[in-house]
Amino acid sequence: MNNKLEITYFNDESYSQVELNNLEELELKENFNCWINIQGKNIQEYVEVLKQRFEMHELLIDDIVEETKRTKIEKFDNFDFIAIHPVETRGSLEKAIVYEDVYIVFNKEMIITFSNVTYPIFDGIIDKLFVNKVNSYNTVNKLNFAILEKVVDNYYVNFEKIEKEVDKIDSHLIENNNYDIIDELYLLRRNMIYMDKYITPFKGILKYVYETNSGKKAKEAKYYYRDLEEDVDTIIENLETYKELTNNIIDIVNNRVGDKTNQITTILTIWSTIFLPITFLTGVFGMNFKYMDALEWEFAFPLFWIISIAIVIIMIIFFRKKKWF
Repeated sequence: MNNKLEITYFNDESYSQVELNNLEELELKENFNCWINIQGKNIQEYVEVLKQRFEMHELLIDDIVEETKRTKIEKFDNFDFIAIHPVETRGSLEKAIVYEDVYIVFNKEMIITFSNVTYPIFDGIIDKLFVNKVNSYNTVNKLNFAILEKVVDNYYVNFEKIEKEVDKIDSHLIENNNYDIIDELYLLRRNMIYMDKYITPFKGILKYVYETNSGKKAKEAKYYYRDLEEDVDTIIENLETYKELTNNIIDIVNNRVGDKTNQITTILTIWSTIFLPITFLTGVFGMNFKYMDALEWEFAFPLFWIISIAIVIIMIIFFRKKKWF
């Protein structure tokens, strides 16, 4: 994936976008906020410019270059840094969910985003800022909120896919004794565990951002951040519920498989026990001794079968009476 460098200048009235070949060409405009969107794997080519022109701390840059997998927010001298991990599903849920990397670096006048996502997560975000022109304060904070909201929506959509799969398996298990679903259940549980890992720290990010807002333009935004935090809480609660449900289904499947195995073992043991006396008699009369009078008796063979059948019938009646099968 080749790097893409897109610059968006915006204020309360309008916005304009331009693509650049390198970051040295960037010119900041007076009375406009600036959004620098860098997409691609090779962030190394921008490191020197980020250090020298924007005075970014080297630890911040290291987190981006090394693609930190921890969801977090950190405060540096010139910028705040957010690392988040939206979800991408590739193919069906038979494959594991993939977590991409998105990094947001921002201050009051500028926001810089880094991503290596293969789907357009930032599409339409800037247009949302200009949907409602009444009391529209298009600050960096508002754009930051729009990005975080898009990521939360991304978690919602993908969790709903998992939710539907778990509900489908649960209903299918009630209607049918199909035990070939255990691998899919383990995969669904794995996906939920990783989703929980990445979204739980999201609460701390939202809380920090809206609590550090100040000024007239940021006052109303606090309530939107609080509402978004409630959405995150809802996803986390649903994840816990469905993880527990998945664990219960796995336990039920394992118990049913164990019960089925025990039933088969019991039946095989009973039939082995029934035929054990007949096996003993067969072994006795099959011995090659020279003097065995019973072998020469004309009614020996019919009598052997009468005794064998009688033993089988008696033992079957006994086991039935004991309700062993």
